[in-house]
Amino acid sequence: MERRDTKRGDTTENAEDGESTDATGSLPRIQRVQTSLEFRHVKDHGRRYRTDVLRINYLATTREHSRLGLVVSKRHGNAVRRNRIKRLLRAAFRHTKHELPSSFDLVLLPSSGPRTEEERRQDGSAAKRTKQRRRTPKRERPKPPDYGLADYVASLHEFAAYLHSKQSRDSRTARAKA
Repeated sequence: MERRDTKRGDTTENAEDGESTDATGSLPRIQRVQTSLEFRHVKDHGRRYRTDVLRINYLATTREHSRLGLVVSKRHGNAVRRNRIKRLLRAAFRHTKHELPSSFDLVLLPSSGPRTEEERRQDGSAAKRTKQRRRTPKRERPKPPDYGLADYVASLHEFAAYLHSKQSRDSRTARAKA
């Protein structure tokens, strides 16, 4: 186990899996979706999953590790608040990445709040009509609720369970066809 304290940032290395982080909690480069091209690839070719707390774009990969990308818009508040959300999302990913059935590129977008019943019914068609709706002026938009680490971890647990059930369902279908 390595520990080095410096004025610019503390580096620690977890002896269990060789994962190193700095004082800000950033992930190693190998575990991050980094370029805009990679984000676009996940969005264009991947699938989507939504909870009340998170919107998740994901794409299965052949890499050794799952990778994480974060998108937190200015709608969530000032830079301090957005960075807090990012730290919580990275911590939630660290807690749940070992539960994923295989390697994925994940792009997490914090939700702007729980969906209403009407939004749940119109889930697919609502995105098509966004251009038709008049946008609410910025001052009148409500701030998204403050979610904590437990909320984000619970959403990623739900997502991992969904992937496991989908994987077992797909394998049963493949065996039935054979």
